[in-house]
Amino acid sequence: MKFYKLTLFLVVVGVLLTSCSKFEGDQTIPAYISVDAIRVVDDPANSWLPGQNEGFYSQLIDAVQIQLLPAGASSEVVLGTFQLPCSVPVLQQGTLDRVRIVPVVKQNGIAATRIYYPFYREKVLNGVTLVPTDTTRLDTVETTYLGSGLMSVPFHEYFEPEQNGTRLSSAVEILSRAQNPDIVSIDRCDHGCGRVHVTADQSQVNFWALDSICLANSGSAVYLEMDYWSDFNFSVGFNNPMVQGGSNEIKSAMVLYANSGWQKIYINLGKLWSYYNYYHYGIRLYFTVLNSSGKEGNVYLDNMKVVVTQ
Repeated sequence: MKFYKLTLFLVVVGVLLTSCSKFEGDQTIPAYISVDAIRVVDDPANSWLPGQNEGFYSQLIDAVQIQLLPAGASSEVVLGTFQLPCSVPVLQQGTLDRVRIVPVVKQNGIAATRIYYPFYREKVLNGVTLVPTDTTRLDTVETTYLGSGLMSVPFHEYFEPEQNGTRLSSAVEILSRAQNPDIVSIDRCDHGCGRVHVTADQSQVNFWALDSICLANSGSAVYLEMDYWSDFNFSVGFNNPMVQGGSNEIKSAMVLYANSGWQKIYINLGKLWSYYNYYHYGIRLYFTVLNSSGKEGNVYLDNMKVVVTQ
């Protein structure tokens, strides 16, 4: 709430200060643009994406950046970044050339590091008309992933019960919704999830992706998207088991903390991947569950995918 109020205050001040140069007329009564939510949907043009199912579109877009291009203007005005749902005052009236809605996510699950997610398309609306005191309601804005040639998915795992095993090591088993409705709920539109069971005498449990990831472009953005629910803290990183003439290297990108229900996260793996760029073949996702309290519990995983810009 504090983040939203501060952003709103700065936006109002900024628009007031720039209104004389950016907008025509002496507009002192604002119009409003409201956005309730952003939803990621399928794009038929993206049929190249591997292994698509409902889990592919798991999302947590909790903020947007709004940009306007007033009629006749040569450059866009950035209103700011707003937590959803939002209603944003605009000191402008009449028809805008365009309104740009940019999806924003919490990078690494941290609210202070919200970013424009490079794999979601911006939504551009043309011919939006603003009337003082009135609200232009955009409701739920739909977006899609980037198209072919702009991104790739070198690894994915959705933990569907009908599949033959998982793309992760044997510590991970598949739970079905039919047998575990309290874990794999119908609200998440999933048929199954992965589980790592940790016993009280295990201080550490390691598991990893069986498929290696080949990332050939050193300038790529690299993210791991996944849903998780964990009784333990666990680290996420890379393992390079194929280093020639060197040791097996395991590096952590971040530690996820225990939580009490399903949570979506976008983990930036780009910096860690650049560490391996001298030998970027054979890199695998690697996870370590930390059981310092000597208790029994579980780590649940779902809708995992590594996405890479081309």
